Amino acid sequence: TAYLKANHRAEYLAATLTIESTNHDKMSRYIGHVRDSGLEIVPPDVSFSIQDFSVVEGKIRFGFGGIKNLGAGAITSIIESREAEGPFESLFDFARRVDSRKVNRRALEAMVRGGAFDSLHESRASVYATIDSALEWASSEQRDRAVGQENLFGDLTGGQGIEAPQLLEVADWNDRERLSFEKELLGFYVSGHPLGEVQDELNRYTDCKASQAEGREGREVRIGGLLTAMRETRTKRGKRMAFATLEDLEGSFQLVIFSEPYEGHVDLLRDAITGPEGEGPTPLLISGNLEAGD
Repeated sequence: TAYLKANHRAEYLAATLTIESTNHDKMSRYIGHVRDSGLEIVPPDVSFSIQDFSVVEGKIRFGFGGIKNLGAGAITSIIESREAEGPFESLFDFARRVDSRKVNRRALEAMVRGGAFDSLHESRASVYATIDSALEWASSEQRDRAVGQENLFGDLTGGQGIEAPQLLEVADWNDRERLSFEKELLGFYVSGHPLGEVQDELNRYTDCKASQAEGREGREVRIGGLLTAMRETRTKRGKRMAFATLEDLEGSFQLVIFSEPYEGHVDLLRDAITGPEGEGPTPLLISGNLEAGD
């Protein structure tokens, strides 16, 4: 009974995430709710994902439709190949079987960065570095099959003693890089969150989260999170100011940073977006007046 209840809740949340997939703030809150409820939300997967969010082994799985740069034709090709020939066994097997006219290099890069090959290979960086080799090998293998020739490598999934090509060995991405790529391609941090390691400090020093802002208009609040975007502009008097977005674990705030605080903190704000050595955003604490907006 407990399993059925948990699975029903997961199915409901997966359907809700699919419905709200175009609303970033609502998605952030629902993803936070999923995690708070004890359910796990995981990246897309070439072996299990469908178009929309789904439930696989009690976990909510990102759908292919949530990956940027992956079109409808590519999604159809992936699913049809999987249904016809079974699960993919490696990056090379995937490149060999899907329609390269629909699943191009850009789409494959997006899938790798979004974590879609995690169940097949441990290192996302190695898979990413091998994309060109895999596409070239698959193209050659497909041409040979088209003219009835036997490929040099034999059958990828069970050749007569001939090993399949191997992934290139490169240094893996660190946590910040991995999560930054997820955010870029999926729109959200899925396999973790950069704020996870400072959540206790945020709870201690902040008094407002994105999900708690309603009804607190006109008050000064302390918020914390990641600065994910900033646009500088000029006032009528020629002074610099900026508009920015700060995201916490439950949503986001739109910031209007007036000229005096902006001039005093512009370097800190810019550095916070990229983080040390470009490794991703650095958490900030910000105080300001909370106003209602559209």
